[in-house]
Amino acid sequence: MNGFIIKLIAILSMTVDHLFKLAPEIPEMLPSFAFSFCGVPIDFPQILIIFGRLAFPLFAFEAAEACTHTKNFPKYLRRLLIFALISELPFDFMFYGGINFAHQNVLWTLLFGALAIFMYQKLKVAPPLNFIVVMLIAVACYFCKADYCAIGVILIFALYISKKPVSLILVFAIFCFDYFYNRGLLSAIRDVNVSN
Repeated sequence: MNGFIIKLIAILSMTVDHLFKLAPEIPEMLPSFAFSFCGVPIDFPQILIIFGRLAFPLFAFEAAEACTHTKNFPKYLRRLLIFALISELPFDFMFYGGINFAHQNVLWTLLFGALAIFMYQKLKVAPPLNFIVVMLIAVACYFCKADYCAIGVILIFALYISKKPVSLILVFAIFCFDYFYNRGLLSAIRDVNVSN
């Protein structure tokens, strides 16, 4: 699977996730057919909710890959900043109905993650110090109230420093993200089952 296919899956996943967040009644309007997965009953709307939750780990993986292959890191950071700024107003109006400083869009998290990788590369110091700088950038992301906060930055950085095969990285990222952020695949199944 190449990066273009992963980006397409991530965009489709993000679209499904945003549709369900903007119109929570959509899952109730979808046809329901149930089956069991590891003893947990799952129906069609749950499959779409789970698919929607894959978006951030996939975008995090693509950001880490972009940081690995970019020829001009400052230009990449500048582009992320420009798109974060441009997309903030539509994000605020779509989810909050107006300007909201209490929550920033996911592009800020991708920017902070790329910045952490950039600083990690540029600092020619002993490993404990460069990891502290990465953690400080993650904390800054938390205080900026960006989507996924510090754990998003840590996930992007972990994907960057990991040298495992792509499929293992994606599986690791999805489940670690779900476990630590408690907003992903497993909680989607749990939340829908609790509400039924």
